[in-house]
Amino acid sequence: MKRFLLFLSILLPGCGGNSTWLFPDPPATIVATQRRVIEKKESIRFVLHDQDGDWQFLADENSQMDQVVELSLRSIINLDSSLAQVLELKRGWKAQRTNLKSAWKFSSYR
Repeated sequence: MKRFLLFLSILLPGCGGNSTWLFPDPPATIVATQRRVIEKKESIRFVLHDQDGDWQFLADENSQMDQVVELSLRSIINLDSSLAQVLELKRGWKAQRTNLKSAWKFSSYR
């Protein structure tokens, strides 16, 4: 598996940390996503906050994690501000939507 570590806080506007952060996990929390999401070839439609507190922001639940990108929670929110709606997601829960305009549906993950 190839892994790419990107420090997007220097690449994305608004990542400087001067704004108020209203979520339980710190903005510097490392999260996982896919290269095709970062490249905006696909949108994030599946979010997992696992039992260990780790976050995954994926194109869908069955996505292959062949090109993992790690970045900060603040950076993923700057990439897609609608993700702020899922940051209260409890550990062991997932959120899904069918497209960028649809509402998030929350449920326990297995």
